[in-house]
Formats: sequence, C-alpha cells, structure tokens
Amino acid sequence: MRRFVTLVFLLLFTIPFGVSISGCSKKAATVYCNGGDTGPVVGQVSNITLQPQIFGVSLNFAQISQVGAPSAVDCKGTTETVSKYTYATFLPNGQPDMTIADVNPTSGALCGGTWNRNTGGGIADFTTCNPTNKSGTVYVVANGGGVSSNPLPIFVHPIVTNVTLGPLSTDCVTDPATNCSPAAFDTQTTTCAQTTNAPSRSRQLQPPLQRQVASPNQSPASSQPGCWPETAAISAARSVISLTHHRPPPS
Repeated sequence: MRRFVTLVFLLLFTIPFGVSISGCSKKAATVYCNGGDTGPVVGQVSNITLQPQIFGVSLNFAQISQVGAPSAVDCKGTTETVSKYTYATFLPNGQPDMTIADVNPTSGALCGGTWNRNTGGGIADFTTCNPTNKSGTVYVVANGGGVSSNPLPIFVHPIVTNVTLGPLSTDCVTDPATNCSPAAFDTQTTTCAQTTNAPSRSRQLQPPLQRQVASPNQSPASSQPGCWPETAAISAARSVISLTHHRPPPS
C-alpha cells in the first residue's frame, strides 16, 4: 500500500512539472520573404549559382575538369549552406545526355566524353574519361536543398592547336557568324578605367597605370590628359577569332 501511495505521489508531482517546463520553451518566429504569412521562408535556399555563368567551361576531347563550388543564398541574398549537391548534364532541349560531356553526380568532376562506370576489375568509377569525339554543348545543373542551379554551359571540342585573328568584324551585335570579344561591346567611357561588359572581368587600373578605354566612336583627341586611348585595342577586340582544331582519327 505504501509503495502504491508513493507511486501516485510521484506521478502527481512529475507530470505537472514536466508540462510546465515544456510550456516555457519558445520557438523562433517564422519570417516569410514577402513579409506576409505564406510563401518562401527567410533562411531557406532560394537560389544556387554555378560560375562562370556566361563563359562556361571549355573541354577538349577526354579532358578532365571540375565544376566550381556552387554558392547558395536565400531570398534576402544571405549565403546559406547546402549539405549535399548532386550534378547532372543535359542537352539544350533539356534531355539528359552523357555522350558529349559527363559529370560525376556527387563531386562535379567533368569529363569531355563519358566517365567509366561499373568497369570492374577494381577500377573505381569516375576515374577514366573515355573520349566519344563528339563536339557540342551540354549544360551542368547542380541540385541541393530542393533548388536547382543555373545551367552551366560545357563546350566540348577537338584539341585547339592554333588561334588566328581574321578580318575585322563589321557587326558584333546581330551577325551570328562572328565571334567577337566581350570588349567589343564596351561603349562606356570613364576616367582612366578599363572595363568590360562581362562582370567577372571588370577591373580598375590603379595609378600610375591609369588609362582610359575609348568607345568605338570616340576619337583619340577626346581622351583626357594623362590617359592612353585604346581605340586600337578595341578594334583588335572586334576581330573574328577562328580556331584550328586537331581532330584525332576515329577510334
């Protein structure tokens, strides 16, 4: 009887105490990106970026490379951590393809051809890049935290053995047959600064090497004193670049 009374006493004491302790806990308020009460939540991954977005990655046949580390942010632009990424390659039409370029789905290692899989004989997967001698463009996408990255272009081609500058291009904007440097599109004139339209290549030259990039329509006389007009450099940037490839014999 005494044991029964003691057990009842303990139950009557511990249950209310436990309930009171759990009731004191506080949960952080959920903050939504739109300031309302629905939609994406601040602190959750909303965008993943693979670089370089514009220029992509160029691979020779059977060349091995590596996708850059993805960067993830939330809706406020705050950097977020993704514990695991997976990678895949796609054709421009969205169809999966591993015959032009291939990617290791867990590490992001690139192959200008097709990675070995299930080779056997103790050979680890994704260690040998087998050339397919197929030129073209595929896109790598990284997935993590329920979000997909921008498609990163991968350009696969025969080995480049020579680069030749051809005649000046007359239309860098609408002529699809030309391959103009991004510098050809720079029409901005700033005081002693060298810039390009490509964000990743913009730079500022510090004294005493200050100079000015003249726009294509700007005369050298209009350059500021102490600056070097570079109309010749801009003209050179408008040249059409032709690439000579060394194509290996068919296997």
